[in-house]
Amino acid sequence: MTDLPLLLGISPHLWATFAVVCVAMYLYASERLPMEMTSLVILCLLLFLFQFAPFFPDGSAKAFKPDELLQGLSNPALLAVLSLLVIGQAMVQTGSLNGVTNIIIRLFKERPRLSIAATLLMVTITSMFLNDTPACIIYMPILLAIAAKMSLSASKVMIPLSYASILGGTVTLIGSSTNLLVSGVAANMGMKPLGLFDFALPGIIIAAVGMLYIVLVLPRLLPSHAPLSSDLVGDRKREFVIQLEVQSASALIGKPINQENLLGIKNVGIKMLQRSEHAYLAPFDEPIAIRPYDVIVLTATKDALIELLSAKEKHMFGRIAALNAQMAAEEGGAENLVLAEVLVAPASRMIGQNVEQIGFYHNYHCTVMGIQRRSRMITSRMTEIRLAAGDVLLVMGTREHIEAMRASKDLMLMEWSMHELPSPRNALKVNFIFAAAIAAAAFDVVPIHISAMAGAIILLLIGCLNTRQAARALDGQIILLVAAGMALATALEVTGGAAFLAEQIVTLMQGANPVWVMSALFALMAVSTNLLSNNACGLIFTPIAINTARKLGVEPAMFIHAVIFASNCCSFATPIGYQTNLLVMGPGHYSFRDYMRAGIPLMVLVWITYTAFCFFYY
Repeated sequence: MTDLPLLLGISPHLWATFAVVCVAMYLYASERLPMEMTSLVILCLLLFLFQFAPFFPDGSAKAFKPDELLQGLSNPALLAVLSLLVIGQAMVQTGSLNGVTNIIIRLFKERPRLSIAATLLMVTITSMFLNDTPACIIYMPILLAIAAKMSLSASKVMIPLSYASILGGTVTLIGSSTNLLVSGVAANMGMKPLGLFDFALPGIIIAAVGMLYIVLVLPRLLPSHAPLSSDLVGDRKREFVIQLEVQSASALIGKPINQENLLGIKNVGIKMLQRSEHAYLAPFDEPIAIRPYDVIVLTATKDALIELLSAKEKHMFGRIAALNAQMAAEEGGAENLVLAEVLVAPASRMIGQNVEQIGFYHNYHCTVMGIQRRSRMITSRMTEIRLAAGDVLLVMGTREHIEAMRASKDLMLMEWSMHELPSPRNALKVNFIFAAAIAAAAFDVVPIHISAMAGAIILLLIGCLNTRQAARALDGQIILLVAAGMALATALEVTGGAAFLAEQIVTLMQGANPVWVMSALFALMAVSTNLLSNNACGLIFTPIAINTARKLGVEPAMFIHAVIFASNCCSFATPIGYQTNLLVMGPGHYSFRDYMRAGIPLMVLVWITYTAFCFFYY
């Protein structure tokens, strides 16, 4: 293949790689194929190209091995992302950050959206002094929990989280691994190594402008994606009638039943208080003080009940405390409990009977926690309600017993409705392991992929997470996307594609103002960093930027800083552009197009901001 005439002195492999890049961008952006299929198509195209048309880089006698294109599957970044997703699943499973979330929400109770803006600002500041990837990981579960409490889709906060961490990471030398790599390459070329705050001034200006965009504009551009399970389950706001008995040591004793937010949980409405034979119905005209063994009948969504079941104060209710103790004794631990919805079938033998008459627990080894009937709002005690066809029962039990209901002719298990209950007793362990993993990476004890993988394995070994839950946290889209992205990056590096484009721009702009040359190079890097990784972009373009500055006879600082800001701050338009973009893709349920819609305006904004800064400063 090397004997074929070269077009314009350039290897045909370079043009073929550019063609594959264009195909990749078109398929990812148009979503004509599922993202996993597009990634596989890109991998196959590159493998076939270098397998059947051997490429000899730099005139070497040794051909490039196509197997090297698959190294992305063992890339440390991928291992780090997958391990951190497992740790994040453990944090969700145990509700380990509920306390932090509640504090933030209480601080901004009157203006809940301000809590998200304040959290994003904290992310930006943290990532200035802690690597941006760990900063993103720390705040991810907090923002997810805040969004859930505000009934916001996760897609409204995950991309802003990634962008905020990236912006903060460009202010100081230690904010991003790319900054350190650029400094190292510059030092190897005879330049003075960058100091901790050498580019802090333009970095702070860019971060401030970017944060204004993230807070004021970005929420309007992001869609409200819901997970597939939400669509299949139906109305997540479905309210169930729930019956709770107040324990003798409950913190509720003495409080008025009409106290606002009595249980401290949203989407809960108290409908009745029953004391012996007397029932007090809502609305309560007088402040009736709660006594031991009072029965409270309330309506709550499934999410609200899950929050109640996972609260530290759940022992205040005799029913919940007894159920957890009973399940723990009979089923080998209450950590395996699942909440699910089942429908009373039209010809069910249960119709006309209440839960106690059915002997529900005896027959199904599950407990009815709530009842929902669409035709009317029920205000009687749950144990007195006679079931009707179409009633939805909210049941709690082990996964094995819940799934066994599929064989019942009287009940219809609503698929995708199963929700594992948090296990708060493991929350402290999860937080400690998470903090240790992040600290080990932050202080350079071990790389992030090693500490995260070790943390995930430890969580599995000590039982904070089971293998099924860990497997559910892994996203096949992310795995294949990284593999395809790294293959493209390798092909571009080997064929010299990025360097070729940069040199062409410098040649075309000879004689122009150095700021405009830098701006053109910045624009090229902004595009390239979304195809390559930010680190690869920094490594490729730093020598080009320094040589360009020397040819122009100007101070290289402006160009070196341009590499840092373009490699980091412009990697917004694709999930493969930056590790944090990849990290939030699964939790936010994003498509490739979402990143382009949200990221391209910010890329342009950063480019204009730095160009204007250089024009007036240098």
